[in-house]
Amino acid sequence: FADRFTDPRAAQEGVDRVFQAGRVTDYQLIVQTAEGREVPVSYNASTYRDAEGRIQGVFAAARDMTARERALQQANSSLEAFAYSVSHDLRAPLRAMSGFARALLEDYGTQLDATGHDYAERVWQASERMSGLIDDLLRLSYLARTELRMERVDLSQMAESAIVEALAAGEG
Repeated sequence: FADRFTDPRAAQEGVDRVFQAGRVTDYQLIVQTAEGREVPVSYNASTYRDAEGRIQGVFAAARDMTARERALQQANSSLEAFAYSVSHDLRAPLRAMSGFARALLEDYGTQLDATGHDYAERVWQASERMSGLIDDLLRLSYLARTELRMERVDLSQMAESAIVEALAAGEG
């Protein structure tokens, strides 16, 4: 059975984890069927021990994830189409709002009182912020099509940056 895994090293890592931790859950592997078809599987296993704690065997199961992956790909495609459609449908009115607010400030700014100037500035800033959110939505949909890579991050630093940005944007 071991020769059926497309990545024997990853399969061995899964086995090693079972013996080190006593179990493995949702470990992703690809198995090659006797017909040569590659099937993504989710591998789950746990050891069972005797009264003295010695490993007596392993219970293991591999679940075919083909349908789930297909559904995920379809959902990602739908999300991507939605993001593209929404972003393009929203951009035209946002550009109009931003442009009119800027024109109001530039052409009539001297005629506006402080409150009117503040309102126009807020409309312009909000439209710019919404445009940034649309850009972020598009980037998120593109990420769904790329392979994820693991890296260490400093969550404290990220949270601090988010707080500083929110306070600077007047959201705090």
